[in-house]
Amino acid sequence: MYRSHLPTCDSLLAPSRELLALYGYLLGMLGGRDLRQKNEPGKLEETNDPSNLTCQAFNMAATKEMVVYVFDNLLRYFDKEQHIISPSFENDSYPLFVSYHKIKSNGHNQLRGCKGSFRAHPLHSGLADFALNSAFDDNRFSPVDPSEVQQLEASVNLLFQFENARDAYDWEVGVHGIIIDFSDPNNGKHRNATYLPHVTIEQGWDHDQALESLIRKAGYNGKVTPSLIASIKLTRYQSSETSMGYEDYLLYKDHLLKKT
Repeated sequence: MYRSHLPTCDSLLAPSRELLALYGYLLGMLGGRDLRQKNEPGKLEETNDPSNLTCQAFNMAATKEMVVYVFDNLLRYFDKEQHIISPSFENDSYPLFVSYHKIKSNGHNQLRGCKGSFRAHPLHSGLADFALNSAFDDNRFSPVDPSEVQQLEASVNLLFQFENARDAYDWEVGVHGIIIDFSDPNNGKHRNATYLPHVTIEQGWDHDQALESLIRKAGYNGKVTPSLIASIKLTRYQSSETSMGYEDYLLYKDHLLKKT
């Protein structure tokens, strides 16, 4: 069975320690302090302070070709004869996430797997790796079965523009992903967690609902008070996202093949 240990992008599960390492590594790359490094996108280590985080240059948007590449790699896992189109997009490095949703007849798509990294990865190898990690190594779900592929929608998120917020409310719902960092008032423990930009829209949350959910995700179970909210150090970031269902994948792949 295909296995790895990488962050997931579920909006409701508690964070793992792995994102700590990945996020800390990214901060170091972007000029922050000497940090150690989710999918349980989540926690950051107590020794780290995101106050020195700088904005990352972003020169590429997520494209349909990237989603074709994700589907190609997933299908190649099941069928070694599957042809993978060599990517024509640049191989720059970005933090990224790949996710799958199962398209339901009632219009409510169901998350089927999501993995990614806050550490910058070369796009070619990163998308290929996370195409499989998301399908087979998200332990919230059983591995994707070949019979499900035609019902899947694949998404690619490229993350950029990490910024220190003025306060816990200095971000826009549906535009920014958020990372919170605070000290547990009950025991002084350092707690951290993150949500990708799309989570607040999917859940229908406002700022307060998102913050309370993220505080719980970070592992704090006490009362959420105004003073606790005021103590939060929040880092916001943005994402370029594109998605495609299986039928559109086939059509767009045919389009790409005719161009070559």
